[in-house]
This record gives sequence, C-alpha cells and structure tokens, in this order.
Amino acid sequence: MHHLQIDGWVSTVLPRDVCELTVMNLIDLINMKPLKDFIYSDTYLGPSFYQLIMQSHVCGDYFKLPQGMFLTLDIFSCMWFPKDVVLEYCQQQFHFKKITRKRSLLRPFGEATFWQKLFSWIR
Repeated sequence: MHHLQIDGWVSTVLPRDVCELTVMNLIDLINMKPLKDFIYSDTYLGPSFYQLIMQSHVCGDYFKLPQGMFLTLDIFSCMWFPKDVVLEYCQQQFHFKKITRKRSLLRPFGEATFWQKLFSWIR
C-alpha cells in the first residue's frame, strides 16, 4: 500500500469545479479509477474534498488561518504509484507555496495491517 501526505501553505483555494478536475487528472495520472461522486464541502474552516477511488481515496482539507491558506492533502492506495510524479503534480496544481510536511509510507503487501490483525482475532 502507498500513502502520500502533503501539508503546506497554498496561494489559492481551488473552486469546486477546478478542484474536481485536478483530482480526476491526478487519479488518471496514477492509473486508478474513481468511485462514486466527488465530494466538496465548504465549511467555516475552509473547503474539504474527497474522492473515493477503486483502491482507496484522495482527499484534502483547506484551513483559513491568520497566516494564510493551509492545505492538507492525502493520497492513499493499495496499489503502488510514482510518489515523485504525484508530488510534483500536486505542488503545481494545488498551488503550494511552501510545503511544511511531505510523508510517503510504503508498506509491503506481506505485512499485516492493524485491521487484518483485528479481524483475525474476531474470527
């Protein structure tokens, strides 16, 4: 499984239609398939978005802070994807000015996850 988290300051908030197109292009870039509808909700903290994909999800949360707009972006998949390509795409398309954290987690398929362990105890 591959998990990429990107947090940082952005120069602008993507409106719903642009955000949806950006996420759909990202999903296409990593050869995945979207499931269900794109969700975009504007809250008092800032917009949040979520797209379920065949292998997991792509989501993000904007935060309106006194210092500016902050975005947390999360791309999670059970399939491998090229994190460097995705990171570059996200930096450009989501208009990151400064990334404060980028974390990539890659877990081999043979390693049991928390949920696999939990379900094995229940059986």
